[in-house]
Amino acid sequence: MALPVAGTVQERPVPAMPSSSGTSSGASSGVWPGETGQFARPDWFTPPAQEPPGTSESPPAAESRTGRAPRPEPLWRRVLRRVVNTVLGLALIAAAVSLQPLILDADDLDAPITSSGGHGDTVRTAFFDARVEGVEIAGALQQKDRPRVQAMSGQVFVVVKLAAMASTRALRLKTARLVTADGLKFHTTERLDAGASLGDKWVQPRWWSSGLYVFEVPPSALPGARLVVAEETPLLFGDQYLPEASIDLGLDAAKARTARDVYQVPRT
Repeated sequence: MALPVAGTVQERPVPAMPSSSGTSSGASSGVWPGETGQFARPDWFTPPAQEPPGTSESPPAAESRTGRAPRPEPLWRRVLRRVVNTVLGLALIAAAVSLQPLILDADDLDAPITSSGGHGDTVRTAFFDARVEGVEIAGALQQKDRPRVQAMSGQVFVVVKLAAMASTRALRLKTARLVTADGLKFHTTERLDAGASLGDKWVQPRWWSSGLYVFEVPPSALPGARLVVAEETPLLFGDQYLPEASIDLGLDAAKARTARDVYQVPRT
């Protein structure tokens, strides 16, 4: 038996696997060439298709769904869009400027809801109805069994007889002011005994109650003066936006010159 020579490698031949066509060589024979020989390729393996060098192409550019590149927007459409945007912006600015006078300041937000009327008219509010039945101007007041009360120098007493009726609940119209044509406000005088004013009486629903409001003002404040009456606004709770009635007293300069000397305050 011959011994292998040192320094050499003896290769063992690999038997070829038969192919489906009966041949035993090439790619179709089921044999795959290796580095040191050949080995069997499984039947289920299919080599990937290789493209010849230089045949690969870059992906096509983005196209529309119709297969054509999108066209640029026409010039007339861009001009029309800019014109429409400009018109809408100017319309919004004009609307903001026109609504500016409707913005209420802090005093207007806290102001009550006012119902207005004239002398002899029935002014209706959400909580009560009111009607001025008479207005008298005098230089002094006389209550029965009371000393006469003389008006201060340069002042006269304005006596307003008011009838009122509540709408849903009993209330008292304790807040009363005489407002002049130029916005000056006068409160009722404190020189009249308690109980003589309508503000000290309860006004009932579906029942007219009458009483007086007396103011001490200069004669120059009488033309165009109005009587404003309302419930007293609660400080801590209750409705803070109570309605009020503003009634024109029908006074003018001629009426201011016809003041009587003494007004007899009726008993209540």
